Amino acid sequence: MISRGAREARRWVAAAEGYGTGDVEVELIAVLPPNLEGTGEGWPEQQVLLALGARFLRHETPRVVLLGNRTFTEGMLESKVLRARDDDRQARGEGRPNRTPREDPLA
Repeated sequence: MISRGAREARRWVAAAEGYGTGDVEVELIAVLPPNLEGTGEGWPEQQVLLALGARFLRHETPRVVLLGNRTFTEGMLESKVLRARDDDRQARGEGRPNRTPREDPLA
């Protein structure tokens, strides 16, 4: 996420994800270059990640990026929840409203 500092990052993530601030750990990954310093707090947009040198390994949810020698994945839990909801809805004949892929039971 983009933030001015660790305290602000913890508060933002706690509020956005529903955690207590004491349950959130943060670390500095990259410093925004001067041309991106006006970017607001929150999850970084694709253009910000690309400007930082990130390479997308997966564009579908959950997105996966390589930044330096580290790999980052977004929303793994959310992705599993949406897939489970789609599986349930599909089992009831209601389709896959979140358009998640079906999980291969043999994988």
